[in-house]
Amino acid sequence: MSIKVIHLVKGLTLIEALIAMAIVSILGIGGLSYQYFGAKHFRIAHSELTATRAGQLLIEDWKSNGAKDIINYDAEELGVGFVKPDPGDYSYYTITIDGVKLHSTLSFDDVEIDEDAGVTLRQINVKVQWEDGPGGLSADDPSITLSTYARLDSD
Repeated sequence: MSIKVIHLVKGLTLIEALIAMAIVSILGIGGLSYQYFGAKHFRIAHSELTATRAGQLLIEDWKSNGAKDIINYDAEELGVGFVKPDPGDYSYYTITIDGVKLHSTLSFDDVEIDEDAGVTLRQINVKVQWEDGPGGLSADDPSITLSTYARLDSD
């Protein structure tokens, strides 16, 4: 009794090889594109988180110091790196965290004043903006605005 061995191996044709290379190329480009967009969205999320944390620190510190006028509040006293680039502008600070330069602007609005009770409800706001590209800050760059309320009692 003899056993026959049948070989089923054959070579690839040129068309099959080109189709296989095209499929591998498309998959490779898709993988690289995924990595690029993943890194881009990670950078955006990191910048947003950093801006939110810096804004939260500013707004909570300002509120804990009585939410008085901006002239009476100085974020440089926190000692964490906030800098007032223009000494005459009491509402504007910059800080660089993890390579992200943040620009913070403080503002407030007195929402309700009850003179009989001697109470003022003040909305305090911190807008944090960061540079999205080279060339400095522009109005189109992304920003986050945080707001809270503080009760001011007259002395």
